[in-house]
Amino acid sequence: MSLLFTTILLLMFASGLCLWVMWVRRNPAPLELSSLEKMTSDLLSLPAGTLDQSVQRGYVNEQVIVWEQKAERQKSVNQSKAIRLRWAQACLGTAVVSIALFLILKLGVILCTGTA
Repeated sequence: MSLLFTTILLLMFASGLCLWVMWVRRNPAPLELSSLEKMTSDLLSLPAGTLDQSVQRGYVNEQVIVWEQKAERQKSVNQSKAIRLRWAQACLGTAVVSIALFLILKLGVILCTGTA
């Protein structure tokens, strides 16, 4: 009976971990169009003589920095979710094997004694 109890607890724990991993949280959104439009309008509002390659390169570099920061934050969120998901999968696998063993043992008792 303790095997069945442990299996039920493992299934509940695995379900909780899965829900925790799948829970949708508010993550930093990618760069919005309005931000890009503002950056572009700032760039285009410069006098024609000052819009050289170094200014354009700076503009592109600013965009790259913002996107890298957003991607790094999302990567850390995904890594923590992957760890929790591996634990949930391990618990679920253990529970499935445990319930299979329990059923095999129960079936053995039924076949040997002829009673449930």
